[in-house]
Amino acid sequence: MRPLYALGTVALAGLVMLTAACVPRGPHPMENKAAPAFVAETTDGGEVTLAQHRGQDIVVLDFWASWCPPCREGLPAVASLAAHYKDQPVAVYAVNQGEDLDTASEYMAEEGLDLTVLMDESGDIGALYGVRGIPQTVIIDRDGQIVEVHVGFRKGDERGWRRTIDSLLSK
Repeated sequence: MRPLYALGTVALAGLVMLTAACVPRGPHPMENKAAPAFVAETTDGGEVTLAQHRGQDIVVLDFWASWCPPCREGLPAVASLAAHYKDQPVAVYAVNQGEDLDTASEYMAEEGLDLTVLMDESGDIGALYGVRGIPQTVIIDRDGQIVEVHVGFRKGDERGWRRTIDSLLSK
């Protein structure tokens, strides 16, 4: 009979290999493609379309859910990004995946996060943007092209987002 710690080590090694196999390598398949059109309701009853930003704004979409620990860690960085660019032609949206309006609204209020939340209860917008894991942050240029897709969140990711946005603003 094997000691329990040996089974734990084997299980942990298997989990690490499985996780490594699931992490996408190389650019996301949506990068350098036209951003799919969408219409989404906001938590305050408004409506947002991608088309309303075409030719004017850089758009950042951060796909998230309140039950997702990396999303919970990353949303303050997304809120900071929105605050940093609030007076510039940059629109930052937190796109809630699969939750209802009350759940998304309550979470944002409890955490004191000042972000425009788009509702995607059905996951249709996420499917259009190839979301297979959250958080997923998508940066779209003024011409409607997806410039960058970042899956996951680690502290410091926001510095890369800012470099990309600053580069797009300078064009």
